Amino acid sequence: MFACSLLNVRNRVSHEKIEVLNRRRAAGSSNIRAFQILTALAVFLAINVLADAPRERLLLDSGWRFQLGDPADLTNVSETNVAYYPEINDLAKIQTSALSGPGSETNLATLRPDPVATHMGENVSTVQTNFNDSTWQPINLPHDWVVALPFDSTADTGHGYKSMITGAKSPTTIGWYRHTFTLPSTYANKTMWLEFDGAYRNCLVWLNGHILGRHVSGYTSFSFDVSQYANPGGTNTLVVRVDASRFEGWFYEGAGIYRHVWLVKTDPVHIAHWGTYVTNLVNGANATVTIQSQVNNDGSSSATCNLASTILDPNGNLIANTTQSVTIGANTNQIVTQTVTVTNAQLWSLNSPALYKLVSTVSQGTTTNDIYQTHFGIRTITWDPKNGMSLNGQRVQLQGMCNHQDHAGVGIALPDRVHDFRVERLKEMGCNTWRTSHGSPDPELLDECDRVGMLVLDENRRVGVDPETLGEVQSHIVRDRNHPCVFAWSLGNEETAIQGTATGAAVMTVMQNLAHQLDRSRLCTVAQDGSWGSGFSTVIDVQGINYTEHGNIDTFHTSFPSQPLMGTEEGGGQGERGMITNTSTCKSVYDLGYSGYAKTAQQWLQYYAARPWAAGACNWTGFDYRGEPAPFIWPNINSQFGPVDTCGFAKDIYYYYQANWTQKPVLHVLPQWNSPLPGQTVAVWVFSDCNAVQLFLNGVSQGQKSNFPMTDLVWNLLYAAGTLQAVGYINGQAVMTNTVTTTGAPAAITLQPDRQTITADGRDVSMVTVSVIDSQGRVVPTATNTLNFTVTGGIILGLGNGDPADHESDKATNNVGLRSVFSGLAQVIVQSTNQAGTITLTATAAGLASTNVVINESVNPPVPDAPAGPVVITGSGQVWLSWDVVPEAVTYNLKRSLVSGGPYTTIVSNTAGLVCFDTNVASGTTYYYVLSAVNANGESTNSAEATATLPFVPPIFATQPSSFTNAHPVYAGVPVTFSAQVNGSQPIYYQWYQIINGATNAIVDATNS
Repeated sequence: MFACSLLNVRNRVSHEKIEVLNRRRAAGSSNIRAFQILTALAVFLAINVLADAPRERLLLDSGWRFQLGDPADLTNVSETNVAYYPEINDLAKIQTSALSGPGSETNLATLRPDPVATHMGENVSTVQTNFNDSTWQPINLPHDWVVALPFDSTADTGHGYKSMITGAKSPTTIGWYRHTFTLPSTYANKTMWLEFDGAYRNCLVWLNGHILGRHVSGYTSFSFDVSQYANPGGTNTLVVRVDASRFEGWFYEGAGIYRHVWLVKTDPVHIAHWGTYVTNLVNGANATVTIQSQVNNDGSSSATCNLASTILDPNGNLIANTTQSVTIGANTNQIVTQTVTVTNAQLWSLNSPALYKLVSTVSQGTTTNDIYQTHFGIRTITWDPKNGMSLNGQRVQLQGMCNHQDHAGVGIALPDRVHDFRVERLKEMGCNTWRTSHGSPDPELLDECDRVGMLVLDENRRVGVDPETLGEVQSHIVRDRNHPCVFAWSLGNEETAIQGTATGAAVMTVMQNLAHQLDRSRLCTVAQDGSWGSGFSTVIDVQGINYTEHGNIDTFHTSFPSQPLMGTEEGGGQGERGMITNTSTCKSVYDLGYSGYAKTAQQWLQYYAARPWAAGACNWTGFDYRGEPAPFIWPNINSQFGPVDTCGFAKDIYYYYQANWTQKPVLHVLPQWNSPLPGQTVAVWVFSDCNAVQLFLNGVSQGQKSNFPMTDLVWNLLYAAGTLQAVGYINGQAVMTNTVTTTGAPAAITLQPDRQTITADGRDVSMVTVSVIDSQGRVVPTATNTLNFTVTGGIILGLGNGDPADHESDKATNNVGLRSVFSGLAQVIVQSTNQAGTITLTATAAGLASTNVVINESVNPPVPDAPAGPVVITGSGQVWLSWDVVPEAVTYNLKRSLVSGGPYTTIVSNTAGLVCFDTNVASGTTYYYVLSAVNANGESTNSAEATATLPFVPPIFATQPSSFTNAHPVYAGVPVTFSAQVNGSQPIYYQWYQIINGATNAIVDATNS
């Protein structure tokens, strides 16, 4: 029997320029007529693949031109309306002045010119289709221009000291983008729209010289109908002006078109943008699925059509369908509600994130007008003021991390794979909840969380009741409401001016009512740093707590016993890799550095574990991020709150969370053993989930300590260079060891890509870990060498090292980059081209042996790399196996043999987990295990073999034998019956208390059954 802890890792469909399976969900704006994106799909019904697919989605990420600053002719009086857009004083956190009066959003809206009505910017030189942009910078999307700007000690601290001037139209705060592309002639007379997954911020968009409109938010997705302006069969010119002169947050926000841009074509009769809403009601083994679809008719006459809704299960099998006839007037739409029953429903959960597909087909007679696909999950979320939150009837402790959306090397312009990498890093740590602090996330992030079973607290950016703010809330919720990973809406964060007031209660009532109207399946919360019990608290569904030091949640719970509660933000401990003591720019590795309102990891985990009525909490933060370097200032340019740094490299505290949040065997020793001075007293900490740990220094025991949940073990030792060794014990048995060794001087460089093969689509990336090692191949944790990088066959997309005070450029020039290692490590993000072949990344440094690594580029998306192999721990009656995430893997196959080298028998297939307990074993027997990783493209080769020998376990009699059934003397050969409860699987030997007449031996062999 096999008890497996499931942890789904991947479910990616191949990248294609014209998608045929709608790999990513689309995004759009609620205040502009737009339509949901889906590509052509050959449906399993009796519908043939059409030469001109009814719906196509083209990715427009490649081949853009970019220029900082406005053109000179924008200063003409007739064109000043392009730059004129009055806004409230504080976009980051609402002030009462923004709610009423001359400075309010409502009043300012009356002063803003309508872009379309005024033909805004249509005479500007850079908007013209014949404008010569050959001198502009060639770029591909996603793009964040701020990451390449120099650091400036006089610039905004919270935004990471980048040379941008808030509130001013400086050359570094305005960016222009141009993109020229062609469309097939078959697109004539079709409905078309452009989709922007996200751009920061205040965008004006033109197509072929015509203004399409403005979108202000830097976080929400938006769309524009281009049916009347597109040029099918010819050249099209798309122009975007981005104005990032205002901040919406108090942290690094970047600037530019930092998410994907798409063009979608479909029939005039089609499913609307974000046009399906799927809910479910689970009843026993079955689920009633309700489908609400908006069908649009952009034609000039009424249309009667059939809407067929078909459900595919996670294995792609058709399991339910329904069809309804719909008549829609010209240039109108109709909402259609349908219901189907899914029998033996596979529930979406953290351990088994089952995803269903809804395929919506609109047809007229034999003509297929539109085919639209929606991914959804069947699951139930409930809140209990006494028991926190439950998923599918089982209580879930929220083990969360708050995260901004930037990463080393790329800023906020994350390729899809970097989103996936970041989720994988936290999932492996044991995190099960991702809070999108503080704004609407990239759709790709939610897709990945759907696939791997990561809960998401989906957060809105701005708070208010004006049409623009409520429009942002609406587009945010309508876009994301089909994602099963989203368990609640967070409507705001730390709105200190109004959160405890009656005005705040009125504002939050309007926002929450809108959220309930748009999505009846989820509750809302709002993150409050105090004022609990008043203002927002009096109306919000779930009380959000930011830092328990701002009040007393026990008192709140007593006063409001019927209100559910979760920690929306907690922790806030600080530290950096390799730091034994605090420095002028870094906190030490020990879980001790934090601000007065915050808590260490140990403190907040223990605090929430003791309060089961609270649903758990989200630590601030998961990843370090640019900006907010508090308590430091210049030269520090990013935070150091996370258990992983800006590159995703684990800090020591990562393993504290892993030891307490996962079933993986953990034994982690800190600090590094290079820096202390001889004779200096050093605190040695161990994070582990073993029962006890013994520590050795240079072979001499420093004592054994018992371990308890959510604690750390500490030895204070006089430093001596050499080796620290920890031995972990479970039930008195030594099961694992870990060592930290004083290394030699830096001698060489190693390059380790997270994936050896990537897709040759011009978008995929490999995350390359760069290490400086000594002559024995050990990473030197104090190394700071400056390295030079070159690449052939690919692109150096970005570089980083996690140092919170490093001012080196994150970008390479002509594929030549420079980066110092921080505590021995750096990261290079290598991107593919559009051609199959190989990429060679080379690293050199003065005084170090150079090295290179080859990364393969495949036209076909690759199978996963082979796993490293399972870690094996044997115990009484079981083998405990665990393994690390394999990038891009969906599931794993665990195989076993009684002979080294196989043949192997698969004992667990298609598990999405990282831990398994093999209990179908016999003591005294040796087993040989291998692991393979699987995705949609196939199965990897087997891992290295791992061996487990079960110790001999003598049987334990739980009861004494019963009385004999024989009432007469016992002689040899006479059957005797008795019973005893025995735990153990080896042969049992019975010892008779008296000699049996005629017996040759008093020991009788019996079979334990």
